[in-house]
Amino acid sequence: SAAECRIACWLEMEKLYFEGRIRAIGVSNFTVAHLEHLISDPRTTVMPHVNQIEVHPLFPQKKLREWCAAQNIVVMAYASLGQGREELLEHKEVLRAAKIIGCTPAQALLAWGLSKGMAVIPKSGSGEARLSENMAARGWVPKSVGHEHEQEETYSAFKSGMLILDGIVAVG
Repeated sequence: SAAECRIACWLEMEKLYFEGRIRAIGVSNFTVAHLEHLISDPRTTVMPHVNQIEVHPLFPQKKLREWCAAQNIVVMAYASLGQGREELLEHKEVLRAAKIIGCTPAQALLAWGLSKGMAVIPKSGSGEARLSENMAARGWVPKSVGHEHEQEETYSAFKSGMLILDGIVAVG
């Protein structure tokens, strides 16, 4: 079964972890049910360090992110820019947030993910210039962002000067 395959694969990764050949082990595209099954199996002893999942403002996966946070599992967001979906990079709120904070729409989206405490891994087929631009997104994340600001209401203003525009973080 698929569930047994996941457990067998995990047990092999645990061996590598205990041998010191790898520093962390994780999963990809695991749901809460998958994770619960994995950690409740009596043969497994290591909690996943990372769950790599698709996350962006149009697909926030808030319940899964909250569950992972409660278990100290880092969420690594792939497709942070919406998997090349033009509608996300050109979404009016993304454009507005980017204008407010003086960055590109891609940087605004990456800052949104970082502000939610996720590791973000944007795809960049455009070489070093795009990678540098993506890395600059770290500068747009306010230091005071925390779980108390997890609400994603339209145009909610916070003391830190941060606005959340339909789930897009803008720092003003």
